[in-house]
Amino acid sequence: MPLYRWPTGTIAQLESAVLAPGKIEVIVRPHAGADPKSLHALHHALSKNGIVHFINGEGNDYRLIIPDIKDEKPLLALLENGGWTAGLPQVIATPADKQIAQDSMREKIQKNAVFGSALFYDLGNISCIVSGIQRARHNRDGKWTASDVSEMMMGVAFSIGDALLTVYGKDKTKDPLIAFSEALSSHLTQQGIDIPAATPDSVHKSGFFASVNDFLSYHITSIKCLSETVGGGFMIKAALKKDNFNAGKLTAGLLVSTGWLATFMLDKPHAPGFEFKPKDDPVNMNTSQKIWHWLNENPRGRIGTPFGMLNNLSNLAGSYSERKRFNQEVFVAHNALAGKSGAAMEAAQSELNYATRKQHDWGWNVLTASAFLVGHSLFGLSGDKESVHAATDNHEFRQDILAVAANVLANVPDKARAHVVDETATYVTSIKGVTQNHAEVVQAINDHIDHIRQSPFMAPVNTDTAAQLAR
Repeated sequence: MPLYRWPTGTIAQLESAVLAPGKIEVIVRPHAGADPKSLHALHHALSKNGIVHFINGEGNDYRLIIPDIKDEKPLLALLENGGWTAGLPQVIATPADKQIAQDSMREKIQKNAVFGSALFYDLGNISCIVSGIQRARHNRDGKWTASDVSEMMMGVAFSIGDALLTVYGKDKTKDPLIAFSEALSSHLTQQGIDIPAATPDSVHKSGFFASVNDFLSYHITSIKCLSETVGGGFMIKAALKKDNFNAGKLTAGLLVSTGWLATFMLDKPHAPGFEFKPKDDPVNMNTSQKIWHWLNENPRGRIGTPFGMLNNLSNLAGSYSERKRFNQEVFVAHNALAGKSGAAMEAAQSELNYATRKQHDWGWNVLTASAFLVGHSLFGLSGDKESVHAATDNHEFRQDILAVAANVLANVPDKARAHVVDETATYVTSIKGVTQNHAEVVQAINDHIDHIRQSPFMAPVNTDTAAQLAR
């Protein structure tokens, strides 16, 4: 990204660099003699405007790590509107501008994996409902049976969770640094240590509808799992149709119910976007413990997805068997017309009409299963935390969380600092990807805190006069 220079105002230069997709580091250089309180006013304005940032404790420049941001444009607009910069900037391109990393296709897909899976689930649900209606219409007497109702209700049950997933499942993944900040604050609170929030407080609306909205947003993954489990029960019922038993669909129903119920019990939708090291040394784990740990790392991708996809494949196998059976029935009914006359011919023609009407009903199951195959694969991808570590250099990841930890602890009184930093180091060293030992993490956090406390961004200021100080 380019280097920006302003002739007047609080800020003289701003330079930013992409650390990872959706995360930039900004270097702010004020003019000589700039009021430190004005920089603190900028710090306050960033939080007030929802630009989450952490002060990087390395170097002599004022470095800010800003996750969940694509480029520097929101920051430039804030600086101009708040009066921290004056006049048009001089923009100087840097060699790094030509090497800005773009999101890979996998990263783009994973960012919207839940929403994408919901769209394919919706398509499959519509197909499933239509399948139940068509099968009922094509019954010999044209009446609904309990299995036909179950076929349709299977789609309805799936739709309840998937319609909500479409609305509430879009782009809910938090940046790992924000997730770490919140998780660390929560962990310290559980240890009896009261830490001020490092990010702006969320604004909560009161009222019944707001409460329902919050509930659905928070529990959407659990609702999805339960709706799939109920839908699997209806699938089992639909497979037991008296004159059209479907072993493939029965197997599919058992798989989907078992897999999604297990996912409901094991999935942790609000766990931080990073993994922890196993509590037990992997060397000392037996086979069953290793399997259990592996499943717990990503229940969506390692239980829900494979069971769901096996269910879809079983449905496809059942559809293929139906196709063969229906075509055979049409063939037999057509041959039965030969040499018939009178009432016998009418009866044979009626049988042929019945066989022909339902001949292509299996096609709806193929569309349903195919849509669900894609939906399950995307939903499983949404639970993969490995990409957090794969998408960024391990050294960079470690340095970032140490900087964030220091930001969380920057206002801790000196008397309590040793205990709080020690507890924080214990938490940090438990995170997968952190290779420093406890003492090294303690030293690094303390160094970061000392540097942050010397920064003008941490200077005390009356925020009511932020605008005046900025100018």
